[in-house]
Amino acid sequence: MMRTSAQWSPAFRYALHLWQVEAKAPTDAALALVDARSFTHTLAWHRLALALPAADTLPPGMPETLRAALRQRQRQMTLRMLQQTAALREIVASLDQAGLRYCLLKGQGYAALFEATQRREACDIDLLISAADRNPALRHLQALDYRLDPAAASDLEQYCADNHALPLRHATSGVVLELHLRLANRPGQFQLENLRLWDRHIARVMVGGMEVATLSAPAAVAYAAFHGTKHNWCRAFWLVDMALAMRSTTMDWPQVLDLAQRLGTERHLAMSVLLAEATLGVATPEVFRSHALLLRAARPAADALLPHLDALGSDRGADLAARMGMVRYGLRLLSLESSWHGRLQLIPFLLAPTEDDRAAVALPSYLRWAYPGVRAVRLAHQHMTKRRRV
Repeated sequence: MMRTSAQWSPAFRYALHLWQVEAKAPTDAALALVDARSFTHTLAWHRLALALPAADTLPPGMPETLRAALRQRQRQMTLRMLQQTAALREIVASLDQAGLRYCLLKGQGYAALFEATQRREACDIDLLISAADRNPALRHLQALDYRLDPAAASDLEQYCADNHALPLRHATSGVVLELHLRLANRPGQFQLENLRLWDRHIARVMVGGMEVATLSAPAAVAYAAFHGTKHNWCRAFWLVDMALAMRSTTMDWPQVLDLAQRLGTERHLAMSVLLAEATLGVATPEVFRSHALLLRAARPAADALLPHLDALGSDRGADLAARMGMVRYGLRLLSLESSWHGRLQLIPFLLAPTEDDRAAVALPSYLRWAYPGVRAVRLAHQHMTKRRRV
């Protein structure tokens, strides 16, 4: 059952309504609250333009200023998608020729599983490779004029230890490529590699007239749930990703749930379907009906997050903690872990220093062990500052 929150902006509610083609038309009073500027911001922040019906196919009751805003955004994002597709074709050809394995994550690869490649925005291209292939893959990408981010290039080994992906940008086109060496920042999280990822969890799909490797549908959906949860579902296009899978008549949901359980992310998955149902009105898959305890465990986290979906200025946990309060935020994180091992791992995860922490306080090499303390102090300061602003 679809639910709304009084804290959502009228523009966000309207955008969600447009995705549901069978939904009841909003009242004139509700439409009057949506101005073109806020609607444009919603489309951009939540990356929903391509997921919505083409502007000129929507009913006459849509205000022309909103139709024009949607039309312009859809044109812009279509051009970006075509540019990324051309870049992907070049990258894939180079890696294939070199005999290097890759997997297109999220974006068009995911959308292709549900025959929706033209309806998925992306700010970059995400490619997973085997960590052992990092250096040859970088050589081939640099030959194509992709440049490593300076922070990564300055100390490649340390950057790879601290981060799961390497950011690159094409020198001419500006296309951004995230070269993933693993699927999560924490080495112990979402270890699909341990479940024979390259042998059992790869599918071939068509993107822009070429065949590319991506995650198999069950693995892609489990990863989408994990990834969206990691980012606090601050952008609604990730919920659309879940809704596409929930609408699919061929999705093997028992297999998705089984894989999530083996990865320890079944509560992430359950929360994801609850949020997609609440925001987009897509029914929870039948398999979850026989896992009432799992839904019950995930529902508090979904309910706590729902009012904030349109209010988070970033995917940083600090922003959500400032709105929810540190205690409720901490309890939410704990509730999403299904084992004590996972809960105990949250402590080193939360205190793992970031590039911002290292930039804020430059410690000599023999004091690198102290960065978790720097992280804790900076988190506390940021939390108090954000709480005063909320």
